[in-house]
Amino acid sequence: MGPGKPLGKLSNRSLSTFGATLDFYDGIPQLFLDLQMIAMEHVVSKPSVEFYIISGGLEAIIKA
Repeated sequence: MGPGKPLGKLSNRSLSTFGATLDFYDGIPQLFLDLQMIAMEHVVSKPSVEFYIISGGLEAIIKA
């Protein structure tokens, strides 16, 4: 990514600005909560359910 590239220069600030314009698909925020609750209710060992973003750029977009 950079000058002369289709997406231009990318930075965490520009990705955050873009991310702030996006909306989650209906039900996505609740899906994360539901998955955590299912694990807590149905698994004897009471696991901790965590979600990871496997890309630096996507993290800035999602957090915004």
